[in-house]
Amino acid sequence: MNAENLRIGDYVHIHFLKNTTTEQAKVENIDIENNTIILVNQRKDIIKIDTEDKWKQIKPIPLDKNVLKQFGYKDSIKTVYGLVNKNVYEKVYIFKDRSPILVTLIYEDGVFKLVQSDDEAFYGCKTKPSFQDLHIFQHYLSDNMYINNI
Repeated sequence: MNAENLRIGDYVHIHFLKNTTTEQAKVENIDIENNTIILVNQRKDIIKIDTEDKWKQIKPIPLDKNVLKQFGYKDSIKTVYGLVNKNVYEKVYIFKDRSPILVTLIYEDGVFKLVQSDDEAFYGCKTKPSFQDLHIFQHYLSDNMYINNI
């Protein structure tokens, strides 16, 4: 992982080698030219990542149900486009104009898949793309759904 793979607002894991702990941090600033990022952890500590050794400590956060719940997704057993699925995770985002958008993910085949309506699909929906890492999911939400805060 390096600065080019990340965006401001992305969440990553920092693996501290000295005490073998891992914590979550948010990217607050990026300098791609110098391959440097500034992270802020949950205690509000500011952490500068600017050397090869420090970059080795930065890992993507695997997308799982606990991470989704941490960011406000609710799990349920429900029918999505006629398909019953036990692993449904949803969150309603409200835009500045107060219009809502429902983001629905299903867990299937070891990955989370975004459920999107598609009139040409057999069940009226498609379940792509799939996500394994939180920051990649964040990028998709930002680029395709204009959601900048997970």
